Amino acid sequence: MANTMKDLPAFTPQQISLSPAEKTRRKRKSIIRAAEGFFLLLTVILPLSILNAIELSLDDWLLAVTACTIVWGLMLLIIITKADRFLAFFDPHFFVVPALGAVILISYFAYLMPDLRILVLGGWFTVLLFGGGLMTFRQSILLSFAMGIGYMLSVYAIAQSGYPINLAAEIGQVIPFWVVWGYSGRVTERMRMKRIENKMLRKELSQYAFTDSLTGLYNRRAFENEFQRRKELLRGGAYLGVLVFDIDHFKRVNDTKGHEAGDVLLKEFAAVLSRSMGDDACLARLGGDEFVAIISVESLNELEQLIEDIFYDNRQAIGGLFTHSCGAVLTSSKYSISRVLRVADTSLYEAKARGRDCFVVKDLDEVSMALATAPKVDESLGDLEQLR
Repeated sequence: MANTMKDLPAFTPQQISLSPAEKTRRKRKSIIRAAEGFFLLLTVILPLSILNAIELSLDDWLLAVTACTIVWGLMLLIIITKADRFLAFFDPHFFVVPALGAVILISYFAYLMPDLRILVLGGWFTVLLFGGGLMTFRQSILLSFAMGIGYMLSVYAIAQSGYPINLAAEIGQVIPFWVVWGYSGRVTERMRMKRIENKMLRKELSQYAFTDSLTGLYNRRAFENEFQRRKELLRGGAYLGVLVFDIDHFKRVNDTKGHEAGDVLLKEFAAVLSRSMGDDACLARLGGDEFVAIISVESLNELEQLIEDIFYDNRQAIGGLFTHSCGAVLTSSKYSISRVLRVADTSLYEAKARGRDCFVVKDLDEVSMALATAPKVDESLGDLEQLR
């Protein structure tokens, strides 16, 4: 069955969502930015370590730099090797795994820099902010819980090392952090839902940009894009058949029964054509009662036989309520869409002149050869409305 609004053209999704290469680029950029944040923190702390303003030796500072390099280098390696696709079932945006890496680093930094442990812990808010619009509420809660556990383990290790610290008070203050992080999870969940809503809205707008609102078929823009795509894929002796249909005496229906009746007829005709076309066909409404289809064929005889079958199926479905005419063209990859449609319209004009309820098929190569040897003539179609 020919394509409808529920089945967008091959080129449309690329305009709705990002390509795999672009997604990879964005993931890589996000990891680099996250790494920059951690290295920036270490850069700011370095002078304090050198001046002995905090209890952090230069060796420990170098250990922190090494840990950062290992964690974020591993994240980049996962993206570069495309190993993140194996994690997509629970982490499609590749945020959860890097966030767990951030949990490890923040906990380790809190242990190395006990004087700045609360400041370091505050960095988790930045991680949550990075995940805005990507994390679910459950993921946010689980990651924040892991962060709290990691911090408590760091505080316990600090106490075990002999650093003067009130272990019960330190562990107790994690509870209000959890409450605030939980509220932040609600905020990020709203951001995620808004992101999904915007994505659906963009998809809907894209559908309207490429489909005919009355029939649900492709519009002219979508048809021209699909023609260009299929033309570029042609190889060897393959051809495209372009078929232009219209309803006989359609103007009379509008004039005598009104435009609502005309719209009903157009939708019925679109449904009839959709059912009679093969799965390979691309069907569009160009405007008014003019419909156009693209099918892949290997010869003029095959194209004629296919149109015969289409007319037979359509007549069975229509049951004599109305008739239609068709002009068709067999084309190779060297012709433009405007040239193809012009000749197809000429074929339709000839079908009308023969009495309607029939079709005319032309080989565009033969038409071009005939025009090249004939005197220059006006190729304008004239006023077809008199024949419709």
